[in-house]
Formats: sequence, structure tokens, C-alpha cells
Amino acid sequence: MHHGGELMDDKAPRLTASIKAITAEIKADPSWEGATPTLLESAEVTVERAAFARLYLHVLFPNGDGDIARDQVLSEHIRRVSSVTSARSVGVAAGHRWAAPYPRAQRHLRHLPVYRTPRDKLACIMRCVTSIMAVLGLTEGSTPSADDLTPVLVYVILKVNPPSLLSTIELVNALGGSALQGEALYWWTQFCAAVAYIKTMDYPRPDNNDT
Repeated sequence: MHHGGELMDDKAPRLTASIKAITAEIKADPSWEGATPTLLESAEVTVERAAFARLYLHVLFPNGDGDIARDQVLSEHIRRVSSVTSARSVGVAAGHRWAAPYPRAQRHLRHLPVYRTPRDKLACIMRCVTSIMAVLGLTEGSTPSADDLTPVLVYVILKVNPPSLLSTIELVNALGGSALQGEALYWWTQFCAAVAYIKTMDYPRPDNNDT
């Protein structure tokens, strides 16, 4: 029996190679001679989106029902934890709780399942994190750090409870390619760490003192 990561690792190089081959064929066409780098990148993104739109469920759930069931277990865990969790109980600093429940960040994260490509999913997470950091930066005398971000990100993930979360993380890790670098990689790592932490959370008594 294969684990999802192993099966995904088998498929990832083939899918990536196919996308690159199609993109190279487009770039080699005489009609694209003189095209700007921006236009060529746009063509690559278009090919990528078309490929993932067609194969999305196969690459998201390489083990089929086994992957779906695993995601549902985590989703139920998140639902239970979220029902008894507040911004205070997950460790959001007192000075940052005024913005809870961080509706803009939640709205960005709710769009995560809409996107199909790793590149677009990463951009979605970046928008969510950037929104949180912007709100935290409004706190007087505060320059937000990763330590400030983490509890808020945990809180936002708990409240949104994105579907197919573990499969989404494996998809991006396996097929993110060049998109997983620099700032995007840093914030993606923070997001994955927040999900890993959520998996370890237990079910405390309901906290009625905060949002």
C-alpha cells in the first residue's frame, strides 16, 4: 500500500515534465518569436492551469478514498477544536485580539479550494498571511514577527477549516517547483507548521471570554 506522498512523488515528475514540454513547444513556435518574458510566463501559467484543471482530482487524491478519508478525519478534528477555541486560547497576544476573527484573512483562505495549481494555491496563502501581517502591523508600537503570526494563523485555519487540507499540502509540496522559493516558501512553511500544530491540539473546555 502506498502512502499519498510516495504516489504523488511518482506522478509529480511526469506531470511537471509534460507541462514543461508543452510550454517549450509553444515558445518554439515562430509566432511567439519576440514575445516578452511576461507573455511567455503567462503562457506557462495557462498551460499549467489547463493541465491541473483536467487532472486535479487525480493529483490531489492519488490514493482516492484513502486520501479523502484522511482529510475528513482532520476536518472533523478541526471542527471540534474550533468549536471550543478562541483567539485568546490559541495564544494570540492581547494587543492583537482586537481584530479577531480576522475576516479578511478568513475570506482569502476560504478561496483555497477554488484554485487548482500549486502556484495559485501558494498565492492564496500569501494573500491570507499578508492580510494577517497587515492587521498585526496596525497595533501601536508593534512590528509583527513570525511568533505573532503563528497563533493568528492557527486561529484563522481553525475557523475556516479548508477542505482537503492534508492533500492540498502534499500537492503543493510535491508540485510547487520554482514557486516554492523566497518569501512564498517562508510563509508556506509557516502555514504547514500551523497545520501540524493543529493536528496535535486537544479539545479544551469552551472559552467564552474572547472571539
